[in-house]
Amino acid sequence: MTPDFRRRGLIFIIFILASALAFVFLFKIPTLDFDEALYRSVTDSMKKAHNPWLLTWDGNTLFHKPPVFYWLIWFFSNLIDGRSTAVSTIACRLPSLLATVGILICLYRSGKRFLSDGDEIGRTAALAFLCGLFPIMTATSVLFDPLQTFLLMPALLVPTLLFFDEKKLRTSDWVLWCLSLFAASAIKGLNGIIVPTFAFGIHALFFIRTLGFKKVLELSGQFLTRVFIPAGAFIFLYFYWLNEKIGPAFTHEFIWVQHFERGTSPMEQHSGSFFYQLFVIFFGGWILMPLLFERLGNIKLIFRKFGFPLTYALSFIIVFGLSATK
Repeated sequence: MTPDFRRRGLIFIIFILASALAFVFLFKIPTLDFDEALYRSVTDSMKKAHNPWLLTWDGNTLFHKPPVFYWLIWFFSNLIDGRSTAVSTIACRLPSLLATVGILICLYRSGKRFLSDGDEIGRTAALAFLCGLFPIMTATSVLFDPLQTFLLMPALLVPTLLFFDEKKLRTSDWVLWCLSLFAASAIKGLNGIIVPTFAFGIHALFFIRTLGFKKVLELSGQFLTRVFIPAGAFIFLYFYWLNEKIGPAFTHEFIWVQHFERGTSPMEQHSGSFFYQLFVIFFGGWILMPLLFERLGNIKLIFRKFGFPLTYALSFIIVFGLSATK
């Protein structure tokens, strides 16, 4: 039995075990976590009242997040539970599970564009994702993170392709990148445009000497005019629409309190040290880490070409690590 065959067999077993764990959480574990119960309750109230703008929990308004995620749960609940019954555990967790599957597919397929042995880098990228405790635990929970992560995949993969090929992107790539920032912000918040923009800027600055100041300036200009400014305009119009439909109270709570006040003071008992995010992401992945490092040792990686995903990941860890609310 060759080493490559053994590695493929081990990865296959890991995928089967991860899938089994996900479905156990999906069907068997009740929504006991406070956030899970909170989001499920909001959607349940919305569905029973037949009012998509009713963001309430226990009779009180809840303007922590935009309504898109609740609408997704409502949609799946209508399909699975029917229009007249309460939201089931499966229906409220299904969006996050499907988003996680989408993330793994994106990671695997993107490898085919980056190396001649696309399967190798694709499997390694998917394995790296499975090594994190947080992605697996949230795959079947009523949380926003898998959905926003999935919607941000173009904001990760398109810049990676840009730095890898050093060629002009297609119009469709720029559009997908722009829509990615808008969609991620629309479903959860302004971090969907702020952190990816920060990551792109930092990574471009790393290579001013290598790429040249003129090239970096050109890339920055293209990003601003084709991605950031259009996405920012869409986001402004979207939240202006929500302000008109839900009211100024939503805008104050969501934009000001949830984006600025939570950065300076812990909210909802979500506090921790600067390294909290790093600990949560990688704790529990130790079982798979040796296999991951062994695979990475067989792949020649050049940071200028392949380093953007690392800059991207560290940017999110730093931004959320600096925030008082984790």
